Order: sequence, then C-alpha cells, then structure tokens
Amino acid sequence: MHKILAILFLVTTVVIAKDPIYHDIYVDFKEGTSYALFGNDVKFRTAPDLNAEVLNLLKIGSEVEIVEKTNKTIAYNGIDSPFYKVKYKGKTGFVLGGLISLEKKTTDTATYLFAYKKEGFGYHLLVRSLYAPSVFKETSTALGPAGLTIALMGDMGLDGVTDILHIANHPEACGVIGGDIYFFETKHGLKKAIATTLFSEAGVNWYNEKLIFPAEEHGVANRIVYKVEKGEYGDEASNEIHISSTTRELRWENGQLLPKGTEQ
Repeated sequence: MHKILAILFLVTTVVIAKDPIYHDIYVDFKEGTSYALFGNDVKFRTAPDLNAEVLNLLKIGSEVEIVEKTNKTIAYNGIDSPFYKVKYKGKTGFVLGGLISLEKKTTDTATYLFAYKKEGFGYHLLVRSLYAPSVFKETSTALGPAGLTIALMGDMGLDGVTDILHIANHPEACGVIGGDIYFFETKHGLKKAIATTLFSEAGVNWYNEKLIFPAEEHGVANRIVYKVEKGEYGDEASNEIHISSTTRELRWENGQLLPKGTEQ
C-alpha cells in the first residue's frame, strides 16, 4: 500500500505539459528529424573523426537533419558523445552529438537551446538563450537525476517576467532527490530564479516543494506561493500517515526572489 501511495504521489506532482519530451542523459536523436545546433561554429566534417576535413562552420541555432548515428564517440563535456551523420542545406556531413540541442524552445524574444554536461559525479543542464543570429548568453543549473523535460509557461501573471522556462527534473525511482527548476526571462535576460525539491522514499516519507503562480488556481496577485509538504508513514495496518505543510508568499523584485532564504 505504501509503495502504491508513493508512486501516486510522484505522478501527481509532475507538471503536466503538452507532449513533453523526456531527455535521458544518453540522447538518441531521431533519424529523419531536424534539430537545432547548441554549439556555435560547429565543425561540419566529411567523416566522424576529429582529423577529418571541415566542410563548413555551422552557427548556433542552425538546423540539421539526422541521417544516422555512428558508432564513433568521443568524450565531450564529460559525457561520451557519438558523431551523427546529418544533412545541412543539401550537403551531408558529420557533427558531434554533444553540439546538438536536446530540443528548441522559441518565444517572441528568444530561442532557448539545451545540452548536458557532467562535472565529477553530477550532471548539469546548459541553457543558451539566442537573441539574434550568433548572439547568445549561457547559463546552467545542477541536476538531481539525469533526466528531464522542458516547457515554456508564459509569464504566469508575474510583473517584470516575460516568460518562465520550466525544467522538470523528476526522479523515476524512489530514494532519489529531484525537483523543478525555473528560469525567468526579463528585460535583463534569462536568469535561474528558483529550484524546488522532490523526494520520496517508499514506505517511509516524502518531501515536496511546490510553487503556485499568480495565474494558477489559488494563486496570489504578483506573488509566488511557495509550499512545502512533508509526509511520514506510520502504522501500515491502519494506513497511518503524518502530513505537515508550510507556505510563504514570495515576490520577484530587482531580479531576485524575496524574502531570501528559499533555495535559488
């Protein structure tokens, strides 16, 4: 019973998005599908080899169509990355998979591109905001489990925010710490605003941090309701559960969440 409840809890805390794409750390780009380049001046080669002739240097955001994945890999950003055979403007060549964006998100003001990086035993998500051809800024965030989905949320009723980029970094198994990461797009660019925590250990306890934005049900005008829920299982025979919760109202001012004290 406890295991069932824990699984249901994890499922109901996932932010629902339209057709979200789950990105594992070992990405397999689909044949016949076009993807944007995360890297800038990416070397478009005649063969899957670092010593192969360079046909062209491809700019960040350029679209390439995947022909096939090769069995030639090199370490890039701490991760074994395969070369892909791709098509670009009618020509066929090879580019490194680590330089291809996981997916592309576009708003009226920017295009967002994404890639993984490994540092030590931990993983990071790199985010590049492309504001004009070859004009971009990069930010990053540490991850819990190596897997995520990406969604744009709009401004969600927050003054001074033009869009919210939501990274759902949820664990697929109990006992692993994950959560949600939010970047805010403002007139000063994209900035990581807050990261929340999600944890569940089947049959023992759970911990969940959640944000409620002004445009959502139970939202507060120009405030972010930050809610923490803690649960602990007791006597299994009587299905005993102890739950406590705390809420705070946060405000976004001058590029930061106030009052301070919440993980950012």
